[in-house]
Amino acid sequence: MAKKKRKYLIKLNNKIRNYFGGLPFDEGVATLDVTKLTELVMLLGLELGDASKEEMVRALRRVWSEEGAKARELIVAYLTGNAKALRAHEANSAGFDKVEKIVSLLSELPHTREEEEMILERFLDVKAEKITAEKIQNTLHYLRMKRRISSWERELELHFNTLAEPEFTHPFLFDMPEEQFHKLLLCVGDPVDLDALQKEDDETVIEALRTQKAQIIAEKEAQIKEFIAPFYEKTHPFLTHEEATRALKRMPIDAALEQAPLPLEIVERCVRSISEKYTLYESGDHFIVEKERHYTLFETPLPYRISVSYEKRFVYARIWQGKLPDIKAELNEHNDEVITRFETALSDLREQMETLAEGLSLEAGVFEEFILRFVEPQVRSNSSLRLKEKLKRRILYHFGEYVKPLLEQKKREALLAQTIRDFKQLFPLARSLHRKIVFHVGPTNSGKTYAALQRLKSVESGYYLAPLRLLALEGYEKLRDEGVNCSLITGEEEIIDEESTHISSTIEMMNPSIEVEC
Repeated sequence: MAKKKRKYLIKLNNKIRNYFGGLPFDEGVATLDVTKLTELVMLLGLELGDASKEEMVRALRRVWSEEGAKARELIVAYLTGNAKALRAHEANSAGFDKVEKIVSLLSELPHTREEEEMILERFLDVKAEKITAEKIQNTLHYLRMKRRISSWERELELHFNTLAEPEFTHPFLFDMPEEQFHKLLLCVGDPVDLDALQKEDDETVIEALRTQKAQIIAEKEAQIKEFIAPFYEKTHPFLTHEEATRALKRMPIDAALEQAPLPLEIVERCVRSISEKYTLYESGDHFIVEKERHYTLFETPLPYRISVSYEKRFVYARIWQGKLPDIKAELNEHNDEVITRFETALSDLREQMETLAEGLSLEAGVFEEFILRFVEPQVRSNSSLRLKEKLKRRILYHFGEYVKPLLEQKKREALLAQTIRDFKQLFPLARSLHRKIVFHVGPTNSGKTYAALQRLKSVESGYYLAPLRLLALEGYEKLRDEGVNCSLITGEEEIIDEESTHISSTIEMMNPSIEVEC
């Protein structure tokens, strides 16, 4: 099916290209004159913001790319003069424009002139092909229901909200101990089954709703009396009669009695009655209570602030009830959680630092100094006892830089100690030989080197080891002058004689695995 449709679209595209001389539709449509563009827009029933050529071209391009085969077929039929296809389109549209179609469908239903105008307005932006008799009938039923509901609302001076709850305002008497006043409040009833009411006559419905309204008012009056009663029975622990009266007068009409807003100074006074050390802040629809605490980190006291947040409505309700939230207990509980998280983070940091310093005998003060150096300014500046991951990474980086040279030095010392301890094991051949060692000592120019070279040339094989390259070269030359086959090996150069029996070398170039006589 999809393949067949695709072939048909390709066929329509080819027809358009032939019409526009090889141009695709998006380019060719811009070459049409205004008359043809206008007729195409009217034929397709497009709604445009303005009738400019640019707007019509954009709209037609959009239809060509988005509307599918039917729209393309109609455009091709119009441009190529396919009268048969155009007549078929008119037949499918029943020969009516949108208004004629709506009026025709309405003629089969009883209605008034006002309802007809309302239906036409409702379907103003709906395409003609999407308008059906069922939609017209449902819309007419909805409009009639809305009109009846509006008449009930006007008669009873109320309004049905989106939940079908009756809402209205009513003045209520507040009989306070020192003053009486009336206050306009919003009343909301239980949801009403509006569909069921449509089956009753208006008189019955209005009477039922009037009874419900009176009941809502009576319930609200009872709530007000119950709310005010405690002010007559005893002194309120937080509010004077004057403060309570002023707050109730300023209460929003839709506020619950027990959540009537109170001035910030009254709430602050109530909070400070628990402790003078508490500070109160407002933040949107919440109150925040803070208290300063101190945490001792490595014998250094760090000041920070701990806080709890409450919804304003909750705080207002507790004050009206004469019972404040248990701020002290909640602050202590939150403080314990903060300290636990902080100490857990510190412990984790200390373990990571000890891992970095593994093998070093560092005193505890070194770890503590690093932690305190970075944590103290953070806590003091933010007034918050937190060890953020970013700060932990920063501490570990600087600590790693601190221990890096210490670890390298430790490694060098361990390697040196191992080398000295096992030095004799580095020369297994020499350790296996039973050699005679001559230690020839004497002042400068006393013949030490001469005697050594004389001894060396008298043996069949030997090694002359010198501390400097020039001395090794000198020994090599003297041995060669005496007719000894000799090679020279230094760090800078090598002169190898394949028939040599002797080697003159700087001492670091000695090969300990070669056995020689001297």
